[in-house]
Amino acid sequence: MSVMQRSDKYERIVMGPSGSRLVTEDAVFGRSRSPISAAMESFKGVIEPIRFEPIKILITLSGWGSLNAAKQRLAIMPGAVFVIPPGAEFHSVAQDTVRAGSLYLRSDYVGDQLPWLPLAHPLVHHLRRAHAGETKFGRLQVGTHGVRELTIGVRRLIALAGAQGQEIALMSAAADLVHFIGRSAGAAGEGMPTAVPQNAVAEAVAALRADLRREWRIDDLAREVALSTSQLRRLFQRQLGISPAACLARLRVDHMAETLAVTGMSISEAAAYAGWKSSAVAGRAFKRRYGVTPSTYASAYRMPLRGVTSANA
Repeated sequence: MSVMQRSDKYERIVMGPSGSRLVTEDAVFGRSRSPISAAMESFKGVIEPIRFEPIKILITLSGWGSLNAAKQRLAIMPGAVFVIPPGAEFHSVAQDTVRAGSLYLRSDYVGDQLPWLPLAHPLVHHLRRAHAGETKFGRLQVGTHGVRELTIGVRRLIALAGAQGQEIALMSAAADLVHFIGRSAGAAGEGMPTAVPQNAVAEAVAALRADLRREWRIDDLAREVALSTSQLRRLFQRQLGISPAACLARLRVDHMAETLAVTGMSISEAAAYAGWKSSAVAGRAFKRRYGVTPSTYASAYRMPLRGVTSANA
């Protein structure tokens, strides 16, 4: 038995050539000219194959199951974020009732925005691949502590998507949600960022970013900002939701991602350039944050993409 709830606007669904349902952009956006739409969905059991014409970001808020596509079986769990390429067929199996928010993006809008978005951003990477015609689904994991923030962000998007004259506010809210996912991806088991870092924490992060290849010790970093190690750990946890060591690892991973995107360095060279002593350790940290291996990530930026250039290059 399967149960799926969705907005009435998704009733205009056509059958694709393979027999799967195809949800067109007209079905998602209706008469709206907005490049973004959002909806809350819930489903249970086996959901038959379906495809979407716009790019779909599925944000799991509760429940467990699997999302199944060609040669992929991805776990659905709270905090899992999926980027579903346009036209890619998939079906879902929910062991429990899954509640999720869906963010729909017109492909031409994504293409217009890509040149201005940061390279070292996990969600942007998967959006770039989806827009380029990649059929593999992207998956990121936000820690369970971040599900509340995801829920608030999704509900805000849905409220704005249903209101007249709120296109700018809707795009701003979508940007906020994308930013939160980007800075929280790969943080399973960690607390979630609660604020922009202030004072000593901001200085400590700047010191780490300025010298990623230094062999940092917690007491060295504490001396840089005139705090005790216990004070520094406490402030990092309170303001960023992560430890100083986890912050350094994230900075190194993002620097490695940007290096792979804009240079011809090998994986080991980019890892060393970002301060990693072991390319294997760097690779594991990279996949945990970006959802793909460094080599897969690098290849995405070393092949021609569909009319996409980067203002960051």
